[in-house]
Amino acid sequence: ELMSYIDSIMKFCNDNAIACPYVAVDQEGGEVNRLGAITSVLRSCKRLSDNYSPDEAEIIYGLQAEQMKLLGIHMNIAPVAEPQIEYNRDFLSRRSFGSAPRTMIYATKCVRAYENKNVATVVKHFPGNSNTDPHLGLPIISLSQEEFDSNFLLPFAFVLNGGNPSCVLMSHAIVEGYGEKTPVCLSSFWIGEMLKNRIGYDGLVISDDIFMSALADNGYPPEKAVVQAVEAGVDVLMLSEKKF
Repeated sequence: ELMSYIDSIMKFCNDNAIACPYVAVDQEGGEVNRLGAITSVLRSCKRLSDNYSPDEAEIIYGLQAEQMKLLGIHMNIAPVAEPQIEYNRDFLSRRSFGSAPRTMIYATKCVRAYENKNVATVVKHFPGNSNTDPHLGLPIISLSQEEFDSNFLLPFAFVLNGGNPSCVLMSHAIVEGYGEKTPVCLSSFWIGEMLKNRIGYDGLVISDDIFMSALADNGYPPEKAVVQAVEAGVDVLMLSEKKF
């Protein structure tokens, strides 16, 4: 059913000379597993890093990529490249690979596995989060610059340069250590100066969901946030307003 549905979208676009969209899913593994009833079992990042070597994890991710490609899916909004520390443990839980060294190795392997099978990856959530779930509130990271760089910025730089992912997803957090008062996904400093200039990333920049409470309830309603995000350097806006 899924393959037929995706094929029908592509056929409609081709028949009407419309640019075909890409199909993206959150397929991290574990609790964030959108294809759990279709593809082979994919464990959480934490469980994979605890029980499999980096090379074994790369094989597992590669097999998952092959299945996604056959289904017609072009992009995986994964992996999470945030190391787990006390500051974000409640929010990330098993979505993180673990420590900074472990995250750098396993996230890079994950990126390479999917990209080598022509499934685009979206490294997230740059440059990090706190224990506040952005679906419910505004994450504020109050670490010093030194603490922030070692725990967040360095691992992201390693994965973005070592894995060469197609995309990076910006978080909604405010990073106080750098004196910024604007959520990262709306900040030209974080997208232009830090991500592109300092780290040297030149792939697609995707926002986290513009409709999350982190923005909508803190002075950035969707109609304002979308404009500010594009002006800050975001290439792709994620919009998932839920209407029933």
